[in-house]
Amino acid sequence: MSRIRKRLTYANVISTLALILVVGGGSAVAASQFAKESIGSRAIKKESIGPGKLNKAAKAALEGPKGATGPAGPTGPTGPAGPTGPAGPQGPAGTALGFARIDEKGVVDQTKSKGIGGMTVLKVGTGEYCISNLPFTPSNAVGSPQFFKRGMNVFVGAFGKCPAGTQVSYETWLVSGGNEDVSVMLLFN
Repeated sequence: MSRIRKRLTYANVISTLALILVVGGGSAVAASQFAKESIGSRAIKKESIGPGKLNKAAKAALEGPKGATGPAGPTGPTGPAGPTGPAGPQGPAGTALGFARIDEKGVVDQTKSKGIGGMTVLKVGTGEYCISNLPFTPSNAVGSPQFFKRGMNVFVGAFGKCPAGTQVSYETWLVSGGNEDVSVMLLFN
């Protein structure tokens, strides 16, 4: 015992106390980082917690909908097609009053036109056409070149070359400038 007293100096006592506080204090700080009865995910080893240790929300997330007895099995083969169902009701009428395919000479293709009655087309210049004798008064008309041509447009609107009684007039023109005769489809609303 006298041998221990010789070495029991102030420095030895303080260093031993410091060691005890560091070890004990570190554990206290680590323990204070978790809520009561909880532990961080980094501290849990894989497959170390069973379902009895999980809360209700965690179990529900893992189990799936009520009544399920396990994971879904593989999809079975597709069955035969069922019988054709009854025809659906007639849809509402469209807004188009009529439409027409007009060739580059101003001739109406009746097989690709509908609702235009005795419509007549007057060609008054290169790519310039006047339409009259429609069985309705259109509020507007929309046109497009029948066959795609880059830079070709159809302008539906009034221009000064059409005679009195013209209901719709249109021009087929190139973006680069100038008119050109092309077939068009016109839709009348």
